[in-house]
Amino acid sequence: MQLSYPVAIEPVDGDHVVVVRGLPEIVTAGDTVEEALALAADALEVVLGARMDRGRDVPEPTAPEPGEQLVPLLPLLGAKLAVYLALRTSGISADEFAARLGVAPRDVRDLLSTKADTPLASLARAAEALDTRLVIGLEPARDGASRCGEPPSAISRAGDRLAFFAR
Repeated sequence: MQLSYPVAIEPVDGDHVVVVRGLPEIVTAGDTVEEALALAADALEVVLGARMDRGRDVPEPTAPEPGEQLVPLLPLLGAKLAVYLALRTSGISADEFAARLGVAPRDVRDLLSTKADTPLASLARAAEALDTRLVIGLEPARDGASRCGEPPSAISRAGDRLAFFAR
């Protein structure tokens, strides 16, 4: 599963309004398409993080429909979401999952909390406890242009993301 979400950018009164299927609480817009995509990435972080932190359903990313663009998640959020979705679909209780990891149930909440800076190695171990594995990949920047040699301030936040896959 690739953890990038499809978004549509619709022009409305001079703005570029973001629409995300399955996440109606995302409401944002930018002056340009690039700004709208960066704001969509931020909104995805907030909305998906809030759903995860509250133990709510999170829709799995779907393939883009015509006119939609994929917005990848930040690496740590993508890894946490991959484990969160695997846990929710596994049918394993939080207590059983904690036992498999050899930790207290409270530690499972901390592991998946978007407020915690969880090491990727811990998330990889958690994925293994669910008979899955966390795989990290790189892909070209959205516009395909090389960004080598540009100062960090010139790199777009939306273009500086890793793609995560859960298998």
